[in-house]
Formats: sequence, structure tokens, C-alpha cells
Amino acid sequence: IFNLSVNADEISAELTPLWQNSLTDVLEVVDITNFLQMAPCNDCVKIGSISIDIDGNLVVSIGIKHPFPAGDPLEPISGKNRGDLHVFNVEGTVVSNTTGTTFPGLGKSTAGFTLVNTDCYTPYLDTVLDDIYPTDASVHPYILHFDDYTAGNFDALNPMGFESVTDPPPSGNLVMAMGCDYDYQDYVLNIDGSFDFIYAVGCTYAVSSASKDKRFSPEYRVPQHNKKAASEVSIEIITNDLISGDSLSTANIEIHVVDISHGVNVSTNLNEMFADSSVNGITIEVPGVETSPVIVDVSSPTGTGHDPSDPLVYTATITNTAYGAEGTYTGLVKVVDSYSPGLNENLLLNGMDGIKRVEPIKSPLTGLFYISEFASYQTFIIDVAEISTIFVDDSNTTGIEDGTAGHPYNTIHEGLAAAVAGYEVWVDDSGNDYAGPVTLVADVTLLSTNWDDSDGDDQADIYSTGVTPVVTGADGATIDGFKVYGGNIYGISVSGVDTTISNCLICDIIRTSTAYGVFIENSTGSSVVNCEITNIRNTLDHDDLYGLYVSNSPITITGNDIHDIVAGVDYHSVYLLRASGCAPQSGNHLTITQNKIHGLSTGGYTYPHGIYISGSSEAEVKNNLVYSITCGSRWNGYGIRFSGSDYVSFINNSVYDIRMTQSRYHAFGVHISSCANFDGRNNIVTHIKRNIFLTEGYGVSAPADVTWEYCNVWDADSGNYSGGIIPGTGCISVNPDYINPGTDFHLAAGSPCIDTGDPAIFDTDSSRSDMGCYGGPGGDW
Repeated sequence: IFNLSVNADEISAELTPLWQNSLTDVLEVVDITNFLQMAPCNDCVKIGSISIDIDGNLVVSIGIKHPFPAGDPLEPISGKNRGDLHVFNVEGTVVSNTTGTTFPGLGKSTAGFTLVNTDCYTPYLDTVLDDIYPTDASVHPYILHFDDYTAGNFDALNPMGFESVTDPPPSGNLVMAMGCDYDYQDYVLNIDGSFDFIYAVGCTYAVSSASKDKRFSPEYRVPQHNKKAASEVSIEIITNDLISGDSLSTANIEIHVVDISHGVNVSTNLNEMFADSSVNGITIEVPGVETSPVIVDVSSPTGTGHDPSDPLVYTATITNTAYGAEGTYTGLVKVVDSYSPGLNENLLLNGMDGIKRVEPIKSPLTGLFYISEFASYQTFIIDVAEISTIFVDDSNTTGIEDGTAGHPYNTIHEGLAAAVAGYEVWVDDSGNDYAGPVTLVADVTLLSTNWDDSDGDDQADIYSTGVTPVVTGADGATIDGFKVYGGNIYGISVSGVDTTISNCLICDIIRTSTAYGVFIENSTGSSVVNCEITNIRNTLDHDDLYGLYVSNSPITITGNDIHDIVAGVDYHSVYLLRASGCAPQSGNHLTITQNKIHGLSTGGYTYPHGIYISGSSEAEVKNNLVYSITCGSRWNGYGIRFSGSDYVSFINNSVYDIRMTQSRYHAFGVHISSCANFDGRNNIVTHIKRNIFLTEGYGVSAPADVTWEYCNVWDADSGNYSGGIIPGTGCISVNPDYINPGTDFHLAAGSPCIDTGDPAIFDTDSSRSDMGCYGGPGGDW
């Protein structure tokens, strides 16, 4: 035991032995300070260096060595010349009498300083320390020295356990051998100014020689002679979603435990245990966050626990049941060993596990005391964030609404009104519609999620009958997972930057004139992802109809299913997806990938389009599937149409079943006009049908300057190609052999379109690309 004086300002530290105020210890960690008063041990512990780390912590390097040299078996046995004083689990414990932090659920407290890199906290020394150095703390942090967990030269078949106890001395198994050199470890202290601590060196020791004449042939049992409780405990925060005032918010943590005796067989062999000594229980207390300690399931950990590289790993969840406010909280983890107190069978010990220092004139046995359990502890820090999730549930009729999970708002408008940038508003579906119109808030996510699973399902509905959009976007805002329906003109309308529409169903937008499922204008960096847009319709003539309309907006459109847009009788243009004037801006360009566009059927004087892109540049149109466009009209109908758009990449798309039924005009699978530097590759265009009365059906219509290579165009009634286009390298005209045309457009085994795409383009399995929407690097959808 020493006085450790440190000064962070002067970067200095000093150790002073406290010979007259000796620390005693449990029988696992034997107190020999009475003996050392008469022995030369003034240099057993010393400071090697002092420094400041990059975080401003004081780093004190402290070295420990054994007080006695290795014995010489050729010399007479004596108190100094022996081979039975090797010890294990050497711990340098730093003890402070600063005001402690109490953990009432565990009945423990820690001192008000931080040993940043502590291996563990121990309660072993507290009983005897309080006799000479009373502290608020009841568990104290330590650094483990001689932390060699390898088998070393231990040999369970040797009567002594180790193959030698002198030359070479014992190694591995956390042993500090007689005659060893200093083992230096860094003690990283988060302190300011000058502080005094008690520094105590503890170890485990067993009487390994039966008598004085056996001192060079002791019997070592490993891990029986090691410390029974865990030697190292650490906590890793895996996820932390703890939110101020939210009693349902959680954090997931892992507790990593190193316990050299965990799971070791119980028997009499030297490498076995007299009784089981495994991790038997773990409890966590986080005052101010959890209302009571958390009991951890210890039944199925991973790892062996015998080495820091393979620790026992236990998982646990911390829940803010105490409605903790924003802030930083300290938790304490207790790891209890299954080894029972009172197993010492020697009658002199009376079943006790600890022995205090007593006056030299008294029998040491008068210092025996009881230890109730063998346990190790570790602290950790966890943050509770300012509330950033606002909860909405229209089934809350309590009259108390503050946006927490316990008292959610019952309208989306209230939830959004309380949100600021970075927040999420979680809306639960209770089976009723939420009233629109809804205007999103900049940089706030509006999320439909079944956070209250007592009713409803995973999709909340927003409904509006007004002439304004059902949902209006905002810069940086996200709407995710909703059904949006019933608007008179627009389902969702966006202008601005970086708005995200994802996983939504936009449907049932019905009016007498022009209607839009999604309307995006003058927007940059926005996206429509994994949405379904359907049943957008008007009932009268002369007005256009759009599933997804994009104007002057270089955005990303991917993974959507747009279908069944139904027009009125006459004089309409009908578009499943329409993009115009989309030139690159701020590093963004129009990207249309992995979309399903289908199910358009019109009559009268209508202009039907699956996809129509005009007046745009640097557009990427890849891995899209367009099919079942039926044109019962007197104007042309198109699967995919491009006009006045330059530098278009049109790669790995599939177009199927574009047909005329009554018109005297024409059907086109792909129509390209006035497009400079148009690059078409790996596409499949098939089954383009005409009515026999003055109609025509063409696979691809384009001028000669269009690049068209490694494509398959087949089964177009009036010709696979028109307009002067010249099919280039790798083009074929055969049945692509879909698995099930009309429902499954993956290529069947043996299809002529497999591995016949552009050899410079590769599929996700690194093979040469297939043709069609499921080929190329974006074909895995």
C-alpha cells in the first residue's frame, strides 16, 4: 500500500510506502504488509514515467515486480530462498476518498474520479481499507499487471503444475513469478490539479507447499489459484436510441467478460477447479435512466472468456423507464461468480475468505472476516439524447399530449409543428385516416411506423379532399411508409431540394381535370424511392394525367411501381412517368432506374406514354421494365419516348406489349427523336402490336445517329426498326424467352439474351451482362 500523489498541472507523480497503515486482504489476495515491514520491498513498485495524452489525461506508468528473487534449490531453504511464493492476478488498485456516486440498487458506490482505462472495479479491498482510509466508494478501479493469459509453462501432469518453479520460473496464467522484472502499465487519470490517492497492490496466493521442506516442490493449481471473480469487464454500446423523456427508448449494449476459470471442469486435477467458478449473474444499474437494476440473461454467451481476444459476450438492453432527461449517465455492471464463499476447509479459517491486518502481537486469525460474494464491477457512460423522435397516435384521447410515446400527439400537424431539423415524427396507424393536407417540415422525417402495436398495422393513411396537395414537401424533408390518397389535384407535391419520398402508396387521386400522383417541379437532389403510384384518374376531356410528373428537376427515381393511370374520354395526354427540362444541377442528374411501369389503357383521342423524357440532358435510364400499354386512341402510343434529350444512357431496359386497338395511328416500343449522343445498349423490345385498320407497330423508331448495340428487338408487327436507325454490334431479333411474359420478365435458362449483352458491362455475378431489365450491374432487383 502506498500514497500516490499526482499533479496534472506539473505533470508529476510520487509513490510513498505507508508501512504503518498496512492494507490487509482476503485470502485470495493475501496481505503481507506486516511481513514486508521487515523485508526489502521499498522498490517493488515504482513510477516509470508521467505524461499527458492527446485527450488531456494524466498518464502515470507504474511498474510492479515481485519482492523476492527466484530461489536457488542448491542453497538452503529459508524465508527468502524458496520457490513457493509465486502469485497471480496482480492488481494495482487506485483508491480515492472523493465524493462517490451511489448505485442504490446494487448497494455499491464509486469514487468521484476516473481511471480511464480500468480493467475492472473490485470490492475485495474495501473492508480493510476503510480501517485506515475511509471512503465513500465501496468498489475501486484497478489495472491488471502481468496480464499474460497464455498457458505459459503450466503442465497439469507435473506434480508442481508448472514444469519448473525456479529456472525457468512459472509463466502465463496471470502469474507474477519470483524474480520477475517490472511490469509497467499505464494508469490514465482524468483529473485536474493535484490529488492524493491510496495505491494498493493486490494479488491472489495459495499456500502451495505443505511444509518448509517442500518450498521447492510446491503444488500449483491453475486456475484454482487464480482470482475467482472475473479479471476484466468492459462494456460496448452497440446502439443508443435513448431519448429524453421517452420511456420506450432503448440502448443495446454488450458486456465483455474475461474470467480465466469460467466453465472449467470441477475435479481434483491440477488444471481443474475444486468447485465451479463461472459467471453466474450480471446486473446493470443506470440511475436516472432505469427505474430498477436490469438482470442480464447469462445462459448463452459467446466466447470462452479465458482470454481478452475471446471474451464472454453478453447482450443487454437498457430502457429509459425513468423518463431520463437529456444528459450523460453513469452505469455500473456487476458480474457475480458462481464460486461460493466459505469453501476454505481448513478449520483454522472457520470458512472465512478474508483476513485483516492485526497488531503483530495478535494472532493473524483474529483478523478473519466474511466475504458475501465474489464479484467484479465495471462502470460505463451512456448518453440520453435530447428528444428527437416525436410520436403521433390518433388513438390518444387522454387529453395529455406532449409528443412522447407515453403521451403522443394525435394529429400529424401537431407532431410536425413540434419538430425541428433532425427530428423524426413517428406516426402510428390506429386504423383511422389522418387528415390532410400535410406540409412537411425542412430536414424532418415523417415516418409511418407501427410503434404502438396495440392496434393498426404498419401503414398510416393521409387523406384529403381539398384542391391543394395531400402532402407538400420541404427542403431536406422525408416522408416514408404512408398511404397518401384522395387529393383533388396532387397526391404529393415537391419543389425545393433534397426531398425524399420513399415506401409510400400514392393512389386514388380522382378529379374532373388534370391530376398528378406525384408532382415535382424545380427540385434538385430529391428522390422517389420504392413507391407505388396507382389509380390516378380524371373523368372529363381535354386535361392531361400523370402518375409521376417531373419538371426541371434532376432527381432520382428508383424502385417504383407505377401503374393503372386511367384517363377520361378524349383529348388527353396520359403519362405513367413524365420528365421534362431536367438538366444537371449541383452534381445531380435525372436518374430513372429499376422501375416497373405498366397497366395503361386508354381510349378516344389520347396520347398514352409509359415513360416520356423531353428537353433533358445527361439522363440515366437503366433497368426499367415497361409493359402492357394499350392504346385505344387516335394518337400515337409509346412504351418509352425520348425527344430533345442529349447524352442519354439507355441501358438494360425491357419493353413488352405496346399495342394499338382502335386507332389509325401508331404504337412504338421505343421512340427517339432529336437526341444527340444517345447511347442504347442491352435493351429488349418485344411484342409491339398494331390494329389492322391503318395502324402500325414499330419496335424502335430512331434516327441513324443513335447508338444502338447489343439489343434484342423482336415481334413488332410493322417492323422492328424505323426512322433510319441502324442496329449495331451484337443486336439480335429473337424471342427473349421470358420465364412468364406479362408477369415474370426474368430470362429463362437458355435464353439467347443471357450473356450476350455488351461485353464491357457485367452482371452482379461478374459474368458478361445479360440483356434486359434484370441484366447489368443494376439488374439485381
